[in-house]
Amino acid sequence: MVEKIRQQADELGITQLRKTVLYGHPSKTRRTFSRVVPNFDNEMRDYLSQFDPTVIDGRAGGARAHTYYLLAPQLKVYIEDTTHLTGWADKALSHALRITIYGDTDEHIRGIANLLNQLWDGKILDNIIWKKIEKVYKVKNEDCIATWKALL
Repeated sequence: MVEKIRQQADELGITQLRKTVLYGHPSKTRRTFSRVVPNFDNEMRDYLSQFDPTVIDGRAGGARAHTYYLLAPQLKVYIEDTTHLTGWADKALSHALRITIYGDTDEHIRGIANLLNQLWDGKILDNIIWKKIEKVYKVKNEDCIATWKALL
């Protein structure tokens, strides 16, 4: 199923649009049958569903690392939210997230960034443990912070 989501995004040309990558931690997590997942996934789906009722989503991977796929074909937005556990699964700050957003308009990319920031009461940058993000994803926090600030 999830392979079809990425394939559909490719066929629609959405993965050829501008790519924005955000890093962080969820503000909360919830337990499913086989894993603990971040709250950001449902929040992003609900946000996009307001504008595109044809949103489809899916999840693939294991308990320690998995990716959530979200496609809004009418909006031309595709998101891959990858989670790597860096500690206890029940702790939100143990989930190192890389949220890759493909889209052609700033409106929805900014909307998603602001939504995620509001889940941290407007202080997402103050709540990111950059050492975890840098270690897992091999990125520099200065670059990540600049991307967030450009969108908020």
